[in-house]
Amino acid sequence: MHRIFIGLPCLFLAGCAPVDLESSDDSALPTGSLADLGPAPGHLDPTSVDVHGHACSYTPARWAGDAEQVLRDNWGVIGALSVSGRTFGTAAVLVEHLRTASPAEAEHAALVLNVLLNDVGLFGSYADLGTAQLTVEGYAGVTADTVLAHAEELSPVTILELMGAFNAGFGSCPPEWFQIDDVDGPSDADGDGIPDAFDCEPEDDSIGAVLYDTDFDSDDGELTAPDALSDDPWRFDGTSVVASDGGQQALLGSDESYDDVVVFAEVTTQGTRPGCGFDCADVCGDYVPEDDCYSAWDAFALGILHAESSDDGVLRVENSGDYDVCLDGTWSMWDAVDTQALTIGNSESGLSEYRVPAHGSLEFFYGSWTTDNGEHSPYLGEEPWWCFQRGVYFRADVEYDLLGSLLPEDWQEFIEGETDWDGDGVEDHVDWATAYGVQTQSNMWDYQATHAVGIIGKRAASTEESTVQTTLTAQSRGALDLLGAVVTDTVPANWELVDCSLLPDSITANADDTTTLTWEIALDGCIEDCLIVDEVEITCDIRHVLPVDVDHLVLPQASIAYNDSEDDEVSYSMPAVAFDYDHDGDGEVRCGQTDRWRVGVLARAERDADQDEGFHGYRCALGSNSADDCHDPGMFIQLAEFEDAPEDDISSECEGDCPANTTFTQHGRVDHEVEFGDISVGDTVSLALWAVGDGLTCTATNAAGETVRADAEDASFGSGGFGLSTLNAFGDYGSLKVCEAFGGPR
Repeated sequence: MHRIFIGLPCLFLAGCAPVDLESSDDSALPTGSLADLGPAPGHLDPTSVDVHGHACSYTPARWAGDAEQVLRDNWGVIGALSVSGRTFGTAAVLVEHLRTASPAEAEHAALVLNVLLNDVGLFGSYADLGTAQLTVEGYAGVTADTVLAHAEELSPVTILELMGAFNAGFGSCPPEWFQIDDVDGPSDADGDGIPDAFDCEPEDDSIGAVLYDTDFDSDDGELTAPDALSDDPWRFDGTSVVASDGGQQALLGSDESYDDVVVFAEVTTQGTRPGCGFDCADVCGDYVPEDDCYSAWDAFALGILHAESSDDGVLRVENSGDYDVCLDGTWSMWDAVDTQALTIGNSESGLSEYRVPAHGSLEFFYGSWTTDNGEHSPYLGEEPWWCFQRGVYFRADVEYDLLGSLLPEDWQEFIEGETDWDGDGVEDHVDWATAYGVQTQSNMWDYQATHAVGIIGKRAASTEESTVQTTLTAQSRGALDLLGAVVTDTVPANWELVDCSLLPDSITANADDTTTLTWEIALDGCIEDCLIVDEVEITCDIRHVLPVDVDHLVLPQASIAYNDSEDDEVSYSMPAVAFDYDHDGDGEVRCGQTDRWRVGVLARAERDADQDEGFHGYRCALGSNSADDCHDPGMFIQLAEFEDAPEDDISSECEGDCPANTTFTQHGRVDHEVEFGDISVGDTVSLALWAVGDGLTCTATNAAGETVRADAEDASFGSGGFGLSTLNAFGDYGSLKVCEAFGGPR
């Protein structure tokens, strides 16, 4: 049996005299006699400065329904109740009256009962129903206590209107709010009138009860697409809800309407829609690399990087592209038919990267000749290449190719570290050992002859089947057999595996939505001074789960783990790049992902078939405009309004010569730096939209707890629902919570 929180004087204990609330207040009405005012208006608003949380009451229908058992269980605190000269001695008799009396009599009896139970603490201390006031013109200041005191003066119509306003104007109290086990009453840490168990934020008195809460672990049916849209652009993936076409649509909640609320959401994106901003000129063109410099894997995928051997041990790397190519210091492996395989990497001249100029070239020289070895150093201090095949000779006029593989770390250490492997007291880079060069070169060959060595290359390309095909090439570059090696590759988040030429031995879904693929392989050792190597090639097709075209997709590095006969080792590939991924197969990939996007939440929103967005209401969003956009560029947080009807030439978001938007108004915008958090590239941000009275506040908080905020005032929408909204972005929402609000954020 649940126990009730009550603070009762003897008057209300079982066995005391009946209670007659009608004679409890003889104060004069603020506007004279209520009977002189005639029928009350059709809409009355009960409010009270004393009411903070949900004020609790039950309409007559609810007293005769789901609250009946609560009343029966706790009738002892009342004993009896008198209304209009009639005394009700049992709960059953009162309930029967509520069921069968005229509407005016039922409203009167219900208000007496509600005020009584509020006074004795059955509703806790969550509201002072008796002192709540009407705000409608002519009745302003009239309280429930005053109406009850003058009930005999009122006509049935007026009783129905006035008492009905007080009964129904307060949010219904769920029975579980006061059916509690704690005899000292429900815990209310912040004193806002909401029991902690039902409070969105039990320690923040500006936030009240939970109105809606979901972490999107299932499609609960409460979120539906706007009626104005012809399709459903939203999908559930079991852990979040995603806008699957990136267009400007909203996902609205139920049709229930709220006035003062705060809407919370955890949001990132799965990228942005390809193309330019909808309102701007076509500024898209060829892919422009960051810092005007392609990476080696960019250039390799674009086919603009070429390497060819020439006389005197020179390797010339040429760039046929319009931008420089930056070789970032990693030791890339280059192969050619019937000549030495070689590697180029960190610079002898101390540069952090090699930069091959646009439509230019860069020359590399045999590493043994670039060191001050006292024997043969014609290219002292020049950029080096190193050979990793003993007995295979360097020949001129040979074209080299990349598999997308990097030199194993042990070999890199031979080249980069200061060593004396032969123990002669001379550092290996300057120790001229044989006719082939310095000891460093021999160290690489000696290791290869006595160990198993695995390398892994990775390439990627877009295909006509609307997939990206990756090619992994695992090779045995040591003389010993490569046994029990494990090749690992990663399918990025928001991509799905379609097929592989060799079925993976394991496929693992990860918490970050990536997928790990592994293969167990064995390869024979290389022969003929490692001119002939054993290899396995694996091709896999992956497809984006959203209908997005991308001009430039960078895929993660692959790896191969193995034992070299002494230690466990791991070798890596370069990243792989695919250009011009055409999801819809129309043969065109016009440009990359747009820099103009919005991801936000809605408050006081309603479906609106006349509005292009399918709804009207307020939106709080993080957004970005590109430098080429006709709007003011940069990252920002924005408070905006979608009009409920076309207005005249509204373009308040635009800072330049923009087309007018007659259905949209920007109420507030605050710029912030990208470091705050860029949800377009995977950062998660907490959004909060406060709509309290005419005050609007939009906040965004990143993982480090930093917050940006925009404030505004507007009275366009007094109530409505809630939801999600995106523009040009594949919004990914991890949770959504709507709470009663008593004031804006502090």
